[in-house]
Amino acid sequence: MNHLVITETEQENTGDGVASKYLYAYDFAEGEPEVLWKINDFIKDCMVDVTLEYIENSLSVTDLDKNGVLETTFLYKLSCKGDVSPDGLKLIMHEGHAKYAIRGVMDLDVTGFGLQKGEMVIDQSFSKAPAEFRKYAIERWNKFKLERIGN
Repeated sequence: MNHLVITETEQENTGDGVASKYLYAYDFAEGEPEVLWKINDFIKDCMVDVTLEYIENSLSVTDLDKNGVLETTFLYKLSCKGDVSPDGLKLIMHEGHAKYAIRGVMDLDVTGFGLQKGEMVIDQSFSKAPAEFRKYAIERWNKFKLERIGN
């Protein structure tokens, strides 16, 4: 059994209109003092609005290839912007030390302006993964890719 911790910092403001925020994820192997894997991501020195947030309820633990090694998958959004535009989106999947990712931009539905379609870029790492990993990751992406404002 492993222990997965996902945490994010409060927004750090330097006082001159510049802000930063950090997201960390760690997978600790049960009974081992070492970290199996870790993720550090950030928005740094942003002069407009900072967004860096784990997407609630996006964490899943599976064994899609039924090999006894669990996969963890979660998504988070991130941006440094001063307008009403879509946030960036990342999906991270791990099985042991192997990391798989989808990166892109969320779909954005703003009342009165309609739907702005995002973008999904599937990392090459999925080409080495079991087919069910890619299929599952795309399903998770599609489940969490939409952001609504004013709806």
